[in-house]
Amino acid sequence: MFKDFLAGEKDNKHIKRGGKMSILFRNLLEEIETQRNDMVRLAGETSLSNYKVIEASKKLDCLLNKYHLLLINK
Repeated sequence: MFKDFLAGEKDNKHIKRGGKMSILFRNLLEEIETQRNDMVRLAGETSLSNYKVIEASKKLDCLLNKYHLLLINK
């Protein structure tokens, strides 16, 4: 699912430029995917209301907000 999103990002004009911005976006997207997978795994092992799942969700929210800010600030 998220890998499809990553593939679609190749068309984004900010990433297409290459260089540092491209690497920054790619690394951030990989970190987002890893955090999402960790959160889903934790939720499967415990419950959605578990403290660790909530903390993982907060961290994922921060990463997604950072990604969004990078996109809108070019």
